[in-house]
Amino acid sequence: MSKEVTCKDFLQVQKEGARQVQRARKFYNLDSIISVGYRIKSNDTKETDFDKVVKMIKTEEKNMKNIPVVLAAFGTTTKALETYSFMNEIFVKNFPDRKLIWAYSSRMVKERLKKNKNLNLKDPAQALDELKEKGYLWAVVQSLHLICGHEFYRLIDQAQNAKIRTSVGLPLLYSPEDCIKTAKALTSGFKDNGREAKVFVGHGTDHHSWSSYAAVSRIFNEIYDAGKIYMGEVEHESISMKKIIYDIKKRGCAKARLIPFMLVAGVHFREDLAGNEDSWKSAFEKEGIDVVMERDGIGLNEKIVEIFCSHIREALEVIPVKKETAK
Repeated sequence: MSKEVTCKDFLQVQKEGARQVQRARKFYNLDSIISVGYRIKSNDTKETDFDKVVKMIKTEEKNMKNIPVVLAAFGTTTKALETYSFMNEIFVKNFPDRKLIWAYSSRMVKERLKKNKNLNLKDPAQALDELKEKGYLWAVVQSLHLICGHEFYRLIDQAQNAKIRTSVGLPLLYSPEDCIKTAKALTSGFKDNGREAKVFVGHGTDHHSWSSYAAVSRIFNEIYDAGKIYMGEVEHESISMKKIIYDIKKRGCAKARLIPFMLVAGVHFREDLAGNEDSWKSAFEKEGIDVVMERDGIGLNEKIVEIFCSHIREALEVIPVKKETAK
């Protein structure tokens, strides 16, 4: 038996003749002694109730110290897999001893891959159910969304309805600090190329979180004070593409750099931004503006992934375990 687990020092005071003597004595836990003694003397090799309780406690302690993280992405394509692989390397580097599980919320993508490639991808709810079956008490569910839109709130519902307790990591743009970090990460390599405008283009949303695009756009221009950065959206435009083109021409910019403000530069990039017809690129060129295309989504920017890592840490810190377990 380990002394650290079963022993405690107590001060024993007694009279010895005319003297009052104090001695430190070790006292063993009686329940432990009886249980171990019973186990040694017993010829029955079956697991006792005591053994089961000890095993359960050890399993719970181990699982609380190794809380897994479910990384909730939208879907997976060839381009997305490249991005997710890059992100995963950074997640592993930041959380080397933690179990990381990728899950995908797009039912359409999951069904297509099941039909075409016979791949069974987990959605967040399935990933959480499997963790519960393996004995985990808690899990972090990290959103890989950019804003707190419809997809994020559907993820919240899945986390709340799971059989396992969850702590949800926030999307990329949640706080003013997130917006500042994002703007710095995406403008750090910019140079003022005279008459070149930078145009970020996001997905867009009809959710009230559309204001996140406006917030980060303002911060972009505060950090990069050439005043030639714009934020557009493919859907539900809060600022129309026509208005952006008008402003660029009014500023005398002859060139525009189109940058996908999306985690993955997938279908929206190929069709809506870079397509030959009815795209942002073709619309700019029709107005006499030369276009340079940035072909990587922001998920391939290490500093952006580090922001998601900080949100994972925040989600771990609110789980009621000792701080040293949430590294």
